[in-house]
Amino acid sequence: MTTQAQWIGTEAESVLFNALVRLGKKLGTDFQFQPGFGFLVMPNLLISIRLTVDPNRGRANILKAQMAGEGVDLIFIDEERLYSDPQYVVEAALSHRDLSFRR
Repeated sequence: MTTQAQWIGTEAESVLFNALVRLGKKLGTDFQFQPGFGFLVMPNLLISIRLTVDPNRGRANILKAQMAGEGVDLIFIDEERLYSDPQYVVEAALSHRDLSFRR
């Protein structure tokens, strides 16, 4: 498991990383992490954090379509929801449910 001294991602990425680990996922086996990009959960799921203030927020549907063309389901997790209930939103993402477009 990555320790705080080794961690190179953001605080939100750390919350997501730890939620994946608590749900039994193993780095390198079940998922890969690319700082600033997201978490690729094997074999075809990419989880990305949507920041509360995100200038590219309107591009989400374009990105989702591009990734779908590559056979990858892109799921966004809203940063504020990740902090408030990490296990729930990560379990939803692992089930390929994108809750970020629901308000």
